[in-house]
Amino acid sequence: MRLTVLRGFIVFLIACLGGAFVVAAQGVASMVTGPSSNASPDSADDLDSYWANEILSNQKYILWFRHGEREKWEGTVTVFDYFELELGLDGESETWKKAVCLTDKGIEESKIVGETFMHLGLRPAYLVSSPSCRAMQTAEYAFGDLIPEVWKEVLHATAVAPSQRPAFAASLRQKVLLLSDFTRIGNVVVTGHGNTLNFYQGTLFDQNDVPEAKWAMNELGFAVIEVTDNRIVAHHVFSDFNAFANKVLLYSD
Repeated sequence: MRLTVLRGFIVFLIACLGGAFVVAAQGVASMVTGPSSNASPDSADDLDSYWANEILSNQKYILWFRHGEREKWEGTVTVFDYFELELGLDGESETWKKAVCLTDKGIEESKIVGETFMHLGLRPAYLVSSPSCRAMQTAEYAFGDLIPEVWKEVLHATAVAPSQRPAFAASLRQKVLLLSDFTRIGNVVVTGHGNTLNFYQGTLFDQNDVPEAKWAMNELGFAVIEVTDNRIVAHHVFSDFNAFANKVLLYSD
């Protein structure tokens, strides 16, 4: 009897010690190798890195850009946008062009977006633009060899009467779903505005992984959107172009 109990105690002791060794070994391994490679990114910087590399590796996304810099004519810009679109005016030829078109800085920054995409092998499979002068210029200076399809629904929602916004949002959703024909080939670029997606997100997205505060993107920031199985998913927002470029532009040795 005593021998049986003693044997049982020895087996129990060995099991405990073995478990301790396993835990200790795992602890050492984690210190050496760092977190598991399967760990999902949780910080803003981690997310920027993940999605920057995802765009390069799997070119199947809609990259929705806010236009480059314009002068801030607050309080009247939406009125100028309305007449530019409704009357079919060429904003660049109007005396109020500074209200709706890019600044010199905005032009040069749009050019560097195109240079960066070319350098990275990210030629868009398709290009869409808002009808506003600044969005059209962003498309032109960044991707001059591509002619954008112009969608009025991409215009920023603050330039649209509240009574018309539901119809704009529903129409935009149907058009975005059709972009899956092009995302099978490569990324699609939309040059538009920051608040369009924020205003229309309830109608537009079937899944929205972007925190509310992130939708306030700066000029030339962009959202990463995917169309899959007739669903539209908002994955990520780069607050500005720098947040993307700094993750993928690497100096040579």
